[in-house]
Amino acid sequence: CDMGAPKPSTGFFDNCFKRLNNVSRNEVIFIGDSLTADIKGALDYGIRSIWFNMDGASREKSAADFTVTRLDEIKNIL
Repeated sequence: CDMGAPKPSTGFFDNCFKRLNNVSRNEVIFIGDSLTADIKGALDYGIRSIWFNMDGASREKSAADFTVTRLDEIKNIL
């Protein structure tokens, strides 16, 4: 589906929140596998994030609130 703007732009996240209907930023956690598009976008927008680090890359570069290497780890965070 077209979000009208690419990640990590503010427009992408603005459109996401419009579709969520009255959800506040502190109720959202963004899950993504890209540090530059997903995690940076979430950080710049002021929402928490989970980095899906499926390749086992160095965690030193991550500004994510949480890091997982397997999707089933997400349930322990939520």
